[in-house]
Amino acid sequence: MRRATFGPTPALGASIATMGVSGWIDQQLAPELLDDVKTENLVAKFPSVGMDPFELRDTYQDRREPIVSDLTSVRLIRAIYSERQLYETMVGFWTDHFNTDMSISPIMYLKGVDEREVIRPHALGRFSDMLLASAMSPAMLVYLNNASSRADGNNVPNENYARELLELHTVGVEGGYDEQDVAEVAHVLSGWTVDSDTAKMWFNPAWHSMESVKSVLGWKPNGLTGQAAGESLIEHLAHLPQTAKFIATKLCRHFVADSPPPALVDRVAAEYLATETEIGPVMRMILTSEEFADTSLEKVRRPFELIAAQSRSVGLDVSSTEPGELRVVSQLLRQMGEPIYTWPSPDGPPDVASPWINAGTMLQRWNLTLSLTAGDLQAASVDIEQHRPVDPANSADFIELMAAGLGVPLDDITRQAGRTVLDSTADPTNPTTDELADLTAVLLVSPAAQRR
Repeated sequence: MRRATFGPTPALGASIATMGVSGWIDQQLAPELLDDVKTENLVAKFPSVGMDPFELRDTYQDRREPIVSDLTSVRLIRAIYSERQLYETMVGFWTDHFNTDMSISPIMYLKGVDEREVIRPHALGRFSDMLLASAMSPAMLVYLNNASSRADGNNVPNENYARELLELHTVGVEGGYDEQDVAEVAHVLSGWTVDSDTAKMWFNPAWHSMESVKSVLGWKPNGLTGQAAGESLIEHLAHLPQTAKFIATKLCRHFVADSPPPALVDRVAAEYLATETEIGPVMRMILTSEEFADTSLEKVRRPFELIAAQSRSVGLDVSSTEPGELRVVSQLLRQMGEPIYTWPSPDGPPDVASPWINAGTMLQRWNLTLSLTAGDLQAASVDIEQHRPVDPANSADFIELMAAGLGVPLDDITRQAGRTVLDSTADPTNPTTDELADLTAVLLVSPAAQRR
């Protein structure tokens, strides 16, 4: 529950108990069959996330903050409330994999379309389809300068996208490519630009030249040119063993451990190739593996994951939230070092523990928890009383029941911290609402609660 979702809840636990783990995974791998209308009704209150680039430009002019804030708010709402939990975790994973930075002016208008047309439709589909959709995405074409890349005449094509396509999106830095391969890819993709009248990808044959192209990692043009050559190359890259291992490693790092088990990576890579880059079977293999079962609490929650998990734990209610009122979430994420949608480099945020756990970040994490448990988060409410245990036998029982309801694993240190809170109250089995909030905060700042 802690890694295939944004955090456990009593309802989620009951659902898994009823269906069994295998049945729940089957359900999550078919998100289109899950009724998520309640979540989408909340999303509908943020109309900017469905606007096209021209509507965004006309509505907001050069005001970036409300556009980023609405996308961030909607992402959090889906993370907290969606029945399609695995799907939403995959949307986040692939958004990071194909990172674009909305702090760049044109991309602030293009990112929403990228998420709607590139990431969300393919998050549990074929990686090769998503890779091509990303290559044709105006947000990506602008972000990595391919929109202005020309190979005609004396022009030398821009290599930014070609390099990141190899290094970050497919084979990885150890995938066996060289500078000549980068140059070849740039030529193959020359002329892939953006039509300013439609804000859609447009192939401009006048900017395209493949005269110097011979081969790229085993791919040869074989008479192909133009857009067809680029599509053929991208399909080839998606099916390479190096890409399979790179994607398998990233997925296992995200869902299993910072240093993923090599044997699992190899099996996942083989499944990726055997299923023609299908993501669903790959995820089933990861989630049902012994390595996954044996590595609980190995991963540190990044700031967004922490906000989502703690919001789910305390039952955050945003049903009365209007657009703009959750802007504090974007601000919190920036303060905690994970600016959603404006990460400044194409590699996306790091997916290992070290950048997220240090003295400065822990203070910000504690402050977040205190704000949530005290009900101080703007335009959202928390009913802390819903977590009060019924008829606890003693203070130790109170803590066990409370932690179970919040989805917090207990260790001896956390139990002692909880007892310290309750022992300072007039009635350790019946604390006041404020004292209950204090105990909730102590449980949620525990080391285990920072992990998934």
